[in-house]
Amino acid sequence: MADITVDKALVRPLVGAVVRHFTAGAVMDLGTLAYIDGNRLLQKTDADATATVSGQLVMVVSGANANSAATVAENEVVSGVTFGPVYIGTTTTLDATKTLYASNTPGRIADAVGTVAKVVGEVLDTNIIFFNPVDSVPGSE
Repeated sequence: MADITVDKALVRPLVGAVVRHFTAGAVMDLGTLAYIDGNRLLQKTDADATATVSGQLVMVVSGANANSAATVAENEVVSGVTFGPVYIGTTTTLDATKTLYASNTPGRIADAVGTVAKVVGEVLDTNIIFFNPVDSVPGSE
């Protein structure tokens, strides 16, 4: 399993993306894959733990307090994509035939299934993914 390298300074939602506002429960980078915890705060996913990859997932795309490090602070209001195209500015060579998954590395996406299978989208081209988290892995049912 290989994690996808995201250029956090270039992450942004594209036309057609569904974007909502959330509160970050921890410090995180733009491009972080997050889940909504019991306190309605965003936390980093981890495909080693079922609870962090079940339910609604979000890709963090901006924070209320813009900074050059492209990070968001704990308790900062952030924008997150819940569905749709996202520019991730990756240096990883993305294969348009690949499905993307939650990674075993907290907050990351990968091109192979982690310990807990959670599809988060698919590759559209070398720098764009279509974010569409679903609970089942194709062909696993």
